[in-house]
Amino acid sequence: MSNNKKIIIIFEDMQWIDATSLNLLRRILLNDLENNILFLGTSRNEYNYELDKFVTLLSRYNKIDRLKLNRFNRNEVFEFLDMYLSNYNFNEKEKERIFKETEGNTYFMVEILNGIKENADFDFTTAKIDDVIKTRFLNITGEKREVLNVISLFFDGIKIDLLKEITNLDEFKLINIIEELEKQNIIEEKLIGNELIFKFTHKMLRKYIYDNLSMIRKKALHEKAGQALEKGLTGRQIDILLYPKIIYNYSRSRNQFKYIEYTIKNVNIYLEYNLDLFPKCSVADFEEDDDIARDDYTAGMIAALKWALALENNKRHKQQ
Repeated sequence: MSNNKKIIIIFEDMQWIDATSLNLLRRILLNDLENNILFLGTSRNEYNYELDKFVTLLSRYNKIDRLKLNRFNRNEVFEFLDMYLSNYNFNEKEKERIFKETEGNTYFMVEILNGIKENADFDFTTAKIDDVIKTRFLNITGEKREVLNVISLFFDGIKIDLLKEITNLDEFKLINIIEELEKQNIIEEKLIGNELIFKFTHKMLRKYIYDNLSMIRKKALHEKAGQALEKGLTGRQIDILLYPKIIYNYSRSRNQFKYIEYTIKNVNIYLEYNLDLFPKCSVADFEEDDDIARDDYTAGMIAALKWALALENNKRHKQQ
């Protein structure tokens, strides 16, 4: 057929291609001396040994051109929205929300925009999106899945020491698992300051893993995460950076005692900081009643939290 006319053949999601099909494709490409067949292939940004070997071989014979498509940045997302649904007048808040939820991923944007086109609803978890995300995790089980479960607890990523503490995995075994997940483009490592953290490559991947945890597993993992974070406390001012994470995890594990305890500590540090910045003032610029009201509110807040902590403590003693 290619002797009479030029042919274009398209392959999508080549990361799933089997070795037999890949070998057949390689033979066709290397023997197509007339260049009458054009193959277009798409693949996710993840490592596949057979596919990588295939691309390397074809590159040696100048039989392949590679085009990497990056995610859209904020301005490109805004332009795409206006072009794709020109009759829909997005406001800045709607555009910003779509950008934050999709993180510039074209597929997610198109699916969300199709939903808006059909029923004017901003649905960020369509059935098609769920199905596509689900395929990413079908073969991830055991310890690899457990590592993802733990990472999903942390919106802004997790350090390897904390990940090791919660999973109880050997450090080098954990590193091997992390590297495999990175090759699959599921998680990535980022250097923030001097700290190396690990997080999902897309927030929708994190959300899928977290949402599919059972309630009892979520509770247990959040409790363990709270305990692990507590071990990282130093008794110094820098602890205030960990308090919000500890409070969040204990609130999710329904550990009211620990939740209230660290809420009090967090409020105390916050109030001490603000009182240092804005000490009680007696000059004429402030009304006396304002100072009294502020002091009453502060004392009332701390008293209420301590009362709640005492109640929780008494309840624990009765249970014991």
